[in-house]
Amino acid sequence: MKHFYILIILGFLLSCQQEEHLDGLKGNLDLTTICAAVDTVQVTRAVDNGLIVEIWKDGALYVEGERSYRFLPGHFPKQLSLPIGDYVVKAFSASYEQVGRWTNVDKGEPVYFSELSVNIVPDKVCRMRLEVPMLNTGVSFSLPEELKTYVKDFMFTISQSDFQGNGERVVSLLEGQTAYVDAASFSYKLVLTNVDGEQRTLDLAQEQVEAGKNYRIVYTLVDRTSDVLSHVVKSASK
Repeated sequence: MKHFYILIILGFLLSCQQEEHLDGLKGNLDLTTICAAVDTVQVTRAVDNGLIVEIWKDGALYVEGERSYRFLPGHFPKQLSLPIGDYVVKAFSASYEQVGRWTNVDKGEPVYFSELSVNIVPDKVCRMRLEVPMLNTGVSFSLPEELKTYVKDFMFTISQSDFQGNGERVVSLLEGQTAYVDAASFSYKLVLTNVDGEQRTLDLAQEQVEAGKNYRIVYTLVDRTSDVLSHVVKSASK
């Protein structure tokens, strides 16, 4: 029986020593391959695209002493030395933290986000590739130049029924401006007013869009008559 207790004590001591030894070990994480993917084609480094990088562990931002592992654009190292274990690398644009607060007066901007789980092992460099896609969609519109001879005013609006879970968002645009919406379906309409004060509203339309792309709603004038407003049609979405 004494031998049994001695074996248990020895096993406990060896286990504690092994854990203490592992606790002191570190590995390296390479951050140079974090990049933003634009239209799934153009890829550039995170430092050039204003991405914020965070290191998370156990469901929270990793903190070591007084050092928080959140790095602002252009202020993160090429490599990090980290205690061995499992981490999550998150990279995102500043707009990712702001998008839920956009209102009807905000046109918005591109939103980028991605994350990747990594495992840090002793005395090794963890080389990953984290491409950060654009999550939302840009929308603009254009009118034919000749229409402006007949039109005194126009208003183009984009609507999304449940933007970021905060209810309807309606954004008004001038020609040349871009609004950013969730990558799903959205509605839009064009209201034209001619020089005589007569109005025409083009029917509200639904568009299915893909994330990471910019769309331009193009209108054309199919006929030039006294009733010119009735001959404006949407010709394409690009």
